[in-house]
Amino acid sequence: MNWRTAIEKEIGQDKVRFDEDTRLKYAYDESRLPTPYPPDAVVFPRTVDDVSKVLQVADKFDVPVVARGGGTSVTGGPLPLKGGILIVFERMNQIKDISPGDLHAVVEPGIITGEFHKSVESEGLFYPPDPASLDSCTIGGNVAENAGGPRALKYGVTKHYVERLEIVLPGGKIHRVGRPTKKWVAGYDLVSLITGSEGTLGIITEVTLRLIPKPEDIQTLLIAFSDARNASVAVTEIILSGILPRTLEFVDKKALEAVKEQTPSNLPDSTDAILIFEVDGNPAETSVNVEKAAEIFLKFDALEIFMAQTESDRERLWKARRSVLPSLESKYRYVRSEDLVYPRTKIPDAVDLAY
Repeated sequence: MNWRTAIEKEIGQDKVRFDEDTRLKYAYDESRLPTPYPPDAVVFPRTVDDVSKVLQVADKFDVPVVARGGGTSVTGGPLPLKGGILIVFERMNQIKDISPGDLHAVVEPGIITGEFHKSVESEGLFYPPDPASLDSCTIGGNVAENAGGPRALKYGVTKHYVERLEIVLPGGKIHRVGRPTKKWVAGYDLVSLITGSEGTLGIITEVTLRLIPKPEDIQTLLIAFSDARNASVAVTEIILSGILPRTLEFVDKKALEAVKEQTPSNLPDSTDAILIFEVDGNPAETSVNVEKAAEIFLKFDALEIFMAQTESDRERLWKARRSVLPSLESKYRYVRSEDLVYPRTKIPDAVDLAY
């Protein structure tokens, strides 16, 4: 018996595909690599036992295995570079539990991050990590890649919200690491080790996530500057002032041109860069922080300050920000997307280099 037949026997033919169309469908991610990397088989598990059985077969026949969430990675993480078996978690996409009292949720890896946001917020709770692809990426992929997002400035990234993981180790053993509690200090921090390991240590099949109460109020500003350096210096000044924004995003002129249809139509013609500034908390706190921030932006010669008046206004501004990369990719033949990390005080120098 070969490994293909063994997998079908173990988990059922309806969960395994070998046809070329399916294999090519999952041969790419958002890294835009020109060469496809098709797997030899695509598996769609429904349970942790399915995953365990697949890894047992893979171990027996020495077949490589790669896990895939939404395929939104720009790093090549979900690509089966050496063929083999690709485990796609589209069918393991349920929220198993949301516990307001314990401030956590238990989810399967295939749940879409944006859908999870809506579900917990309907309960008056909040899950801060917000990757740019939140409408299509999955929680399992976020954990594997330790995804961040604009709100990382205040709230941190995925690893700060993972309490417990269920994983399947090479060979098929099912193992749990971490604890569904706010405090646990005994033993090795295997949750942090696995988060961000991109599937190299095991396949994630269940995630317990820490939640926090949903902020009462959110205020969002878009600030236009005629000089990109002034915008970047204002970022440092905001932090030094004692304000901790929920987000503070910089968008340069070229990126702004790519998404101009989704930004305010009355942006000044001389706009060289914009900031998207957002604070949350109780209404009194957000009002004070908005006024204080506006004074700082004007100090650095802001051309115009636009304030989102409604939730739809706010969503439109963030849609523009999240559309920057796909808009640039549709406009230019070659686009390189990199994460560059600088000390906050060095951001103006980094902007000078980029310009």
